[in-house]
Amino acid sequence: MAYAGTGRPPFGTGGVAEVVYRVINHAPVLDGLDERIRPLVERALDKDAARRPTAQQLMDRMLGRAEVAVGTATRVVSDTWTPVVPQSPPPVMPLSPTPGTPSRPTPLPSTPDVDLVLLGVIRNVAVSSS
Repeated sequence: MAYAGTGRPPFGTGGVAEVVYRVINHAPVLDGLDERIRPLVERALDKDAARRPTAQQLMDRMLGRAEVAVGTATRVVSDTWTPVVPQSPPPVMPLSPTPGTPSRPTPLPSTPDVDLVLLGVIRNVAVSSS
């Protein structure tokens, strides 16, 4: 929220070690942040995690709502949520013929080049077998 509201990282830029040092030891720079949300952003960036609001509390406060009870939230989600229905995957062609189906190899195209290659292979097999 700090970056979105100011266009700058709240702890500056630089190497990882520099930025981490500032996160641990310095207050965030929030100059230019809308004053209506500044207190909320400051709480979200508090060094003490126990004082930081939860994500739900942040959303509720940003939307101007009081905390929503779990039961209410569950009911609203249940009433408005539309489940994603997975699409059926396309049918998979079997790698081997189904039982009972005659297996026929795909014939090679007959061209002079293919015929010469096949003759060469057959001749080499015949020579090496003898």
